[in-house]
Amino acid sequence: MVLVTTDNDPDLLSMRLPGGSDSSDTTINIGPSAFEPCSLQSPSVPLPGAPSREEPLVMQPSQTRRLSQLTAVAPAMPVAPELPIPVKALVPDDADGDKSVTSGEETLQHVKARTMYRMVEEIETGEGMPRKLLFLTNVQADLLSSTPGNISKIFQTLDIPKPKLVINFLQSLGATTWYSTLPTGSGASTACLQPGVVPERLLWEVPAQASEAEHNLVRFMQMVLIPLAVETNAVVIGCANRGDCMLMTAFSEAFQLESARWGSQPPFTIIGLSSETTQMYAHEDPRAFWRFLADGSRSWRARHKILRRLAKAAGDTNKLDLDPHLPNYIVVDTVNEKDDCLEDKRSFLRLSTEIIRHLTSTLPSISVKSGMTTPPFWDITSAGPAGIEHAISSAKAGTPVLLLDARHRPVLDPPSPAANRQRLIDAALEQHMAHCDRLLQKGCAETMGVMSLAYFHSILHSTEARAKEYLEEHQPGLRVPLFEAIACMQSVTGGNEAESPGGSTKAQVAAVARTLVHRKYNDDWRIRELRGEPNDDAAVAAHGKTHARAVHA
Repeated sequence: MVLVTTDNDPDLLSMRLPGGSDSSDTTINIGPSAFEPCSLQSPSVPLPGAPSREEPLVMQPSQTRRLSQLTAVAPAMPVAPELPIPVKALVPDDADGDKSVTSGEETLQHVKARTMYRMVEEIETGEGMPRKLLFLTNVQADLLSSTPGNISKIFQTLDIPKPKLVINFLQSLGATTWYSTLPTGSGASTACLQPGVVPERLLWEVPAQASEAEHNLVRFMQMVLIPLAVETNAVVIGCANRGDCMLMTAFSEAFQLESARWGSQPPFTIIGLSSETTQMYAHEDPRAFWRFLADGSRSWRARHKILRRLAKAAGDTNKLDLDPHLPNYIVVDTVNEKDDCLEDKRSFLRLSTEIIRHLTSTLPSISVKSGMTTPPFWDITSAGPAGIEHAISSAKAGTPVLLLDARHRPVLDPPSPAANRQRLIDAALEQHMAHCDRLLQKGCAETMGVMSLAYFHSILHSTEARAKEYLEEHQPGLRVPLFEAIACMQSVTGGNEAESPGGSTKAQVAAVARTLVHRKYNDDWRIRELRGEPNDDAAVAAHGKTHARAVHA
């Protein structure tokens, strides 16, 4: 049974009952106030054994008597009450409406999210591998993340084969393609989210270093992580925005280089997550891939008008597109229905967290991060998908976390005696300060904080050198799988690197952390004028509070 509004009268409903084999239907027109007299049309195809319409209907005497008895005892049918269904809430899947969500629409969203009925849409691209899209409202994302068992329905609907490993690419900003998405000038959102970044000024001393670093990341994906994903039928999860994560961008490029080996059925699963609807609608190129997916999705088309209006009201922002080479996408529209605005990413973050938690509860996993992070606004949980707290949470949960440093660093020989540790730290800090000074001369600050963390982690603990010595001693000349290298480092350091032989002390770790934080925020402050940011008392107070929180963290 299907309820639809009629074309002539929007307050009139039609109840359509399936008809015979020629697809004709029985239609009952329902009035707006009560069950008014309505027309009933019989199906054009008669039931088997029934007389045709041209033949007169002849009743036997026994049938006539029985009908008389039923008519005598049948009570009068009461008039049905007013329909409780709000008529205007019944919107077709491809409607282009721009209105707040009514109770009927919200109920429909709940029903679809609970059952996953027609939620995952398969969109043909003409390239052999169709794309699967799960487009969600904030209401649906909250329902999926809060109801037990709903996350597993997502993977069942996506038809994902049984994996043996989860590879989680934590959003890592700073790729050269990410810079191309930034607004030129002093974009307000850029000033808020990435202190120290100046559009059109790469965070590298020379452009060739950026190209070399990104090439090395692609090689790392091609030589290390893709073979690991193939061997384990892994689920690879990361940012779906094109160029918005240097790790996912590198993995996507490596995937394209290797995809000819598998055709349309790769031996692992890639899922891209996105909540950047504001930035997508700011990307007005009609050839943008996000528009291709949106036009092919009934769920997305139904939200087009309201998303366009709210994105326009959001003002200037950077422009993003979806990576066209991923097979699976999960997009949350971030619409806050109560405040009538975009960029409410709490539902998206909860859903992303629950997806990772569901997978890692039964499967081994690794998390990988590089580049820069977004700073927290009021606490460490408010930094968004690119915040460092996601790496911290993974580490606390027992998941191995790989922090990748793609910068070219001077070779410093790790000392064996602990007495030489401070000399190594001092030499590394001296090199780092000189590097920051050279970036300031270019008019930008060192904001690749994750790369700096990875570098000074090796300086403080020298796990890489000691692990190499261990491997050469136990397995000389052999290439070691990634998971064995991780286990090897853990065995060498005894699981507590700060107290391992030859490692740094807690006081040395704290001193290095304070030095790095103070240098970063001082450099960020020195380039505020280059971005045209205010230097009023409120801005100074906000910067001071953020700086204090960062030092404490």
